[in-house]
Amino acid sequence: MRDSLFSSLKVVAMMLAADSVPHPREKKWLLQIARNYGASFGEVAILAEILSGKSNELLSEVLSHVEDEFDKRRLLNFLQIAMRQDGLVKNSEIKLFYEIQKELETNLRNDYVKLGREIRKRDGEVRAWNELDRLGKALNVRVHGFPFSAHFFYADPELFTLLFDLVGKHWRKLMVVVFGLFVSYVLLFR
Repeated sequence: MRDSLFSSLKVVAMMLAADSVPHPREKKWLLQIARNYGASFGEVAILAEILSGKSNELLSEVLSHVEDEFDKRRLLNFLQIAMRQDGLVKNSEIKLFYEIQKELETNLRNDYVKLGREIRKRDGEVRAWNELDRLGKALNVRVHGFPFSAHFFYADPELFTLLFDLVGKHWRKLMVVVFGLFVSYVLLFR
């Protein structure tokens, strides 16, 4: 793991250890974040040691290793999320947050525009996957014919509502595709 990112995780652990006993949810959250970012077993052990209050490192010394601006922004976001993990934000955590923010850089603010765009993009992807999931479930319905019948027509109401929803939301795109197919048909077979 990069030194700048690991140092920012150490700062979060120091803030959580500022309480006399960190909440188990805070510990679990921080160690899971560290594992998700690729922390080794030794680095996770160091974070656990800091969380237990057995570390002798100084906050200003660890903050000096957070050099990348993206890591500074990520650190501020981590601190804000970490404070809320136990459901109770204490005054000591808020004071420590502002001290860390002041020491990092006075004009450093969270990039809420970029965060909002990423959340909106993710929500759009989730909606698309949900629509595909609904379509897959509607098309995966088992059809059983009547005994001794040659043809069987099964109309799933979920499939029709899904198709009408998709056409209603994406009718402009569908019209472009149909027009493109028509033009290619005319050009190929005239």
